[in-house]
Amino acid sequence: MEQNQAVMVAVDAAGAVVGSYHLRHNSLALGAHVANAGSAARRLEPGVPAEVD
Repeated sequence: MEQNQAVMVAVDAAGAVVGSYHLRHNSLALGAHVANAGSAARRLEPGVPAEVD
C-alpha cells in the first residue's frame, strides 16, 4: 500500500523558508477520514513586523 501525504513550504520574497506543514492520512483503511498534521514557522526577530500579502 502507498502512503500519501502533502507537504507545503512557504517562502518569503528573498526565497528564505518561513514556514512548512505536512498533512497525511492516519491510515488508508477505515481510519482514512482522520488525518495527522504538523507545522513549523520561522520565529520573527524582535522589532521586525510580520509582512502579510
